[in-house]
Amino acid sequence: GVYADAHEVTVVRVERGATVWSDSVLLPPGSQRGDYTGIAVTLGSILDRIPRRRWTATRVETAIAAPWARVKVLHGVPTVAHHKELVAMLRLNTTRFVAASRPITISGAVTTAGGDVRVGIVDSGVVDAVTREVTDRKFRLGRIVPAMSLESDLISLNSRHGTDAVLDGAWRES
Repeated sequence: GVYADAHEVTVVRVERGATVWSDSVLLPPGSQRGDYTGIAVTLGSILDRIPRRRWTATRVETAIAAPWARVKVLHGVPTVAHHKELVAMLRLNTTRFVAASRPITISGAVTTAGGDVRVGIVDSGVVDAVTREVTDRKFRLGRIVPAMSLESDLISLNSRHGTDAVLDGAWRES
């Protein structure tokens, strides 16, 4: 699994529920929102050091923290019958529902009991950088989610090509 925040990138290899390898590297100075080269170079250097298994491709799950990802609550989103339709509607009309100064990817959405929609948002540049570094090293790309969504069991992005979101669990109200 990969965790990236404003200061560092951490990679952990977990097998059968136990951590067997981990490494963490600070991002280069000046790595800011909108600059994805620092994340790409740092992630690539760590992925190059992961011990490999010969018989199976390792799946890489990724959690991205601020400033590159967030969870936003939307009010007044039209009601739709199916979860897949909600996610498709949000992805097709991203700029209508989420104001952003940079291109973003909606990683998924969950409708709460009150009718509000919680949306996982990741900068598209980070999604592209992670996807490129993971696939260039022959790992399988897993989910890419905002780190804060892990606490809320929010849905995830299965690939940068916009495949259907998968609900990892029910939303827990705090």
